[in-house]
Amino acid sequence: MVVHFRELKDANGKSVLDSEGNVKKDEVELERPLCRYYTLFNAQQIAGIPEMEKEKVDWPAEQRADNILRESDAKIFHDQDKSAYYQPAKDEIHMPPKSHFQNSDRYYATALHELGHWTGHQTRLNRDLGGFKGSDQYAREELRAELASYFMSDRLKISNEVENHASYLQSWVKVLKEDKHEIFRASRDAEKITEYVMAYEKEMKCTLSIVDKQNFKTFQITLAVKRDDLDLSNPDALRGFLNQEKEKCLKNLNLNPDKCQFQLKPLEMPKVKGLPGLDR
Repeated sequence: MVVHFRELKDANGKSVLDSEGNVKKDEVELERPLCRYYTLFNAQQIAGIPEMEKEKVDWPAEQRADNILRESDAKIFHDQDKSAYYQPAKDEIHMPPKSHFQNSDRYYATALHELGHWTGHQTRLNRDLGGFKGSDQYAREELRAELASYFMSDRLKISNEVENHASYLQSWVKVLKEDKHEIFRASRDAEKITEYVMAYEKEMKCTLSIVDKQNFKTFQITLAVKRDDLDLSNPDALRGFLNQEKEKCLKNLNLNPDKCQFQLKPLEMPKVKGLPGLDR
């Protein structure tokens, strides 16, 4: 069974707002509940439905997780023995080294949990991170980060075991008992966190070095390449894109192409094969 909660609307079907533009909420006792129940069936129980296509994963889970952590540019320090935490004041993540974890899945699940907190910074998704340990606000933020960690782990095919974070269960139960709608808000925020973090997997960076042989100068330009825009399995397509970028660089740097050498450094493009560089 699935429980779906729907927000109350006015006579015109619009949310009621306060003077600051926020959704106005009022808890009243109703004769009829707003929660509705729907019976769901597994697709295997229904005839005529085509088999769901499995998501094609080109990179190993660990490599995908590493790419996301790196592309986020989050400040991650492996300087702890057992604890892992995000420090909002310094915008830093502190964790034990990977070797301190029982297995790689637990390391990445923990890293994604802390990256979930990291998204709450005012320059990103701007959540309230001011709750002290043991407070209701702290428990709410932990619930969001942990749900997001599960969502991201599922997408990356990383095992995420609930006993890793069993110490939070008691505080979560307290918050959820006090506010029956909190699970819906937490799930919504966790999905926002997941989408924010997973977006880093859609971009790859490469560095194009231009060497001015006449003046003995080297210029390096870092390019952000969106995977959706290019067929990265096709070296010719990528080479064409980089040639265009090369010409733009030449124009901006005012260099003579006959006196320069170009070298592509595919720093984060492990899928690209047979692309040694752009030499001229």
